[in-house]
Amino acid sequence: MLFFTNCNIDSLWSQRDLTRNVNIKFSRKYLLKLADDGRPKQVISKLQPQETDELYRCTANPTGNLEAVLKRVAPTKRSADQKKPDEVDHWSEDQTKLLYVAEQFFQPIGYSNPLFEEANDGSGPEAEEFFYHESWGEQMSEVRHPVACILDISTGKIDIVNIQNVSVTETVWSPSDDGIVFIGLQEEPRKLGKMYCSNRRSSVMYFNFQRKESIEIGTPGKAVRSPIFNRSGDTLIYLETEALGAHLKSERLMNCDWKTKGVQAVTDVVSDPAGLQNFPGLFSAHLPKQCWCNDDKRVILDSAWGAKTEILVIDVSLQSVTKISNIAKVEGTWTALGVWDDYVLATFSTPVVTPTLFIARLPEAGRESEIHWMEVDRCGPRSKYDFQYSLLEFQRPPEKGENPHVNTRYEGLFTHPTQGSNWPCILWPHGGPHTVSTIAWNLESAFFMSFGYAVLRRTEFGYVPCSSSHVLLLVNYHGSTGYGENFVRCLLGNVGHTDVLDCQHALKSVLDKEPRVDRNALFLFGGSHGGFLVLHISATSGTAFKACVARNPVANIAAMVDCSDIPDWCVSEALADEVDFQHPVSAKMREVMWTKSPIAHVDKTVTPTLFMLGDKDLRVPALQCKEYIHVMKSRGIPVKVLYYPENCHPLDKVDAECDVAINCVRWLEHYKNLK
Repeated sequence: MLFFTNCNIDSLWSQRDLTRNVNIKFSRKYLLKLADDGRPKQVISKLQPQETDELYRCTANPTGNLEAVLKRVAPTKRSADQKKPDEVDHWSEDQTKLLYVAEQFFQPIGYSNPLFEEANDGSGPEAEEFFYHESWGEQMSEVRHPVACILDISTGKIDIVNIQNVSVTETVWSPSDDGIVFIGLQEEPRKLGKMYCSNRRSSVMYFNFQRKESIEIGTPGKAVRSPIFNRSGDTLIYLETEALGAHLKSERLMNCDWKTKGVQAVTDVVSDPAGLQNFPGLFSAHLPKQCWCNDDKRVILDSAWGAKTEILVIDVSLQSVTKISNIAKVEGTWTALGVWDDYVLATFSTPVVTPTLFIARLPEAGRESEIHWMEVDRCGPRSKYDFQYSLLEFQRPPEKGENPHVNTRYEGLFTHPTQGSNWPCILWPHGGPHTVSTIAWNLESAFFMSFGYAVLRRTEFGYVPCSSSHVLLLVNYHGSTGYGENFVRCLLGNVGHTDVLDCQHALKSVLDKEPRVDRNALFLFGGSHGGFLVLHISATSGTAFKACVARNPVANIAAMVDCSDIPDWCVSEALADEVDFQHPVSAKMREVMWTKSPIAHVDKTVTPTLFMLGDKDLRVPALQCKEYIHVMKSRGIPVKVLYYPENCHPLDKVDAECDVAINCVRWLEHYKNLK
């Protein structure tokens, strides 16, 4: 086999710019020397980064002689300043057309507009200026009915594929350019929030240009995503899960024989992996655009596996799964960026190692575990952090009426300084609840840990006064992903109980085994469902915690069901049932939702609490939290509310993110020093 001697890498990075209040993007190019066997050997050169802020995305054609460049421009009278669906452009096989997804431009004229004309008999068009059009919710408020667009680059003509009651997403060309394959999101009976939710009813659809019709592929009524053809075009793979229910749960990798359109599962749902050393099923799996290996049989992807994200090689024909990350002594979280000519590009991080770019050449089938990773570049300085982390295991017996599966072990990520004692401890449950805290670099975690090394220490956010180091306890309570499907399902109908007990038991276990933690300096921090949990814990723990920070917390499920873009979440998590849009939520259902919410215990809350709320949050709107805040204020409990305009659920605008971090620290420091 003949190998080239060099390898080029073009990567895209991002960084916060506090001065301009934006996240800037920049590209970095690398030249690598290869060994005689084709494996990467060393980085020969690294070019200076080049900012690409004006570029929304770039897509090169297969031969590399043309590149489609999408730029950000100011909106005009014939365009709209709308958030596009997060899509990728695709060149046709003959490289004459470009396939992409866009929101069709729509500019209705109202009755008051002089340009509006109506027939004398009143049969003219109806003015639609103030018609209500449902969107796809949180962070997609202007994505209502995306369509497939095909641009002929020689003529500039755009053909549109518009399917009634179906939102077109994730488009790819079918073999020989005879049509397109896409994910069709079902818009009826109503649109539910799509962001962070892989359980929306959808289908893999094939639109044939000649017949001008579309057909569904696979089993109807499922939730699907990520359709990708292999290089020869005879096999289509995609991810499939059950519609509704838990928003993130185990998925199957599906294989479609394109000639017959027959579909079979490559990987199935794993109910209970019987130990973290065993494959738990695919969770939050990420299929890179370039995921197929040279043999056209193996694909590269990453998936949650316990408290780590692992890179997997799946042989579609043999239906085998092989882990190719964390095979050395150092363990962390890996993300697959893509594979080209069997060279796999990936990122790696831990709580003490910033995101690092790695490359490896994939060995032949059956020898994948012999892979050798080489570091290309690291984000940030190679400084040595004075804290360490460990994965802890917890187990508690189920209480009366709890799901028996609660007896299984669960994990927590414990991060603490390498020296000293009397550490204040922050209990930090993740949101979701069906997601997971991983052994990965996290800016907020690093910020919490790093500000305490000295009385005054320089951080990314400036100088912050502080007095001592903190420890963090991130709990993967039952309901978290990456531990098997039963682990996810056992929380449905038990929120506000099972997850709360798991967090309390984990903290008690740490306090019993770690004498260096200060029992008189305990704090709570959480957002979304994590905010739901810290409000629950603070209300049922008396004076155990000195302060609490809740970011866009779920305070009242019974109120949230009426104003959130995911009312199905409220029904699934509180009642273990599926939402019925043909009937209103009954008084009995609301009572159950209310009793499982923090609002039911607000009368017992004595913990000073900082609330951080996003003005544009459609997922957990601030409206459902205000009663909780007003009750606390009326009872004289210290409360502070920060309200961030133009911020959605994550509070991730650059200025808001900075303000959130510093105000969290100031709030915790104030009550830590208050005797």
